[in-house]
Order: sequence, then C-alpha cells, then structure tokens
Amino acid sequence: MTLFPVILAAAIARTASPSVPEPDPSHMSLKEIRAFNKTVGKDHPYFIRCRRDVEIGSVAKAHTVCRTKRDWARADDDGNRAARDTVRLMNETAGQVGS
Repeated sequence: MTLFPVILAAAIARTASPSVPEPDPSHMSLKEIRAFNKTVGKDHPYFIRCRRDVEIGSVAKAHTVCRTKRDWARADDDGNRAARDTVRLMNETAGQVGS
C-alpha cells in the first residue's frame, strides 16, 4: 500500500483556501469556468479541468466533462483502487474455476 493518496489528501486539505468556495463545475458554463480559473492558480485543488468525451461509434457526438483537480484525483484513485482489487481477486481465485 502506498502513502501517496494519504499525502495527496493532506496536501489538498492544507492548500484549500477557505475564502474560495468550492465550485460546482457541472452547473457552470465554460465562460464561468474560465473566469473562476483566473481567480485560482493552476496548482489550486479547485482549479477546474475539462475533458471532451467522444461517444463511441461517433465522430461528431461528444460531451464535455468538467471537474475540479480534487475531483479528478479522487476519480483516478477510485479507478486505480478498483483495478487493484480486481487483479488481487483474480489472483486469489486463479485455478478455482470449475472445481
């Protein structure tokens, strides 16, 4: 087990400024997101990053997903944890199929 998620969470908690309220990017326009990002630095946990997801099987259909850096890090950690748990479970049950 690594200490990276614990250290990351502590660093985010320490750098979060109480004077800046946590934004809700899902209810903000891209113009509002750009204006908000100008008030916080790129290293701030509330800095909003957006990603364009293209629908599978289509070149034209896409939607934009915007989250704070903190939310992206949390989603990455959750995905990595799920992948590690899946691999661990597969290794623990290897050779037990059909017996």
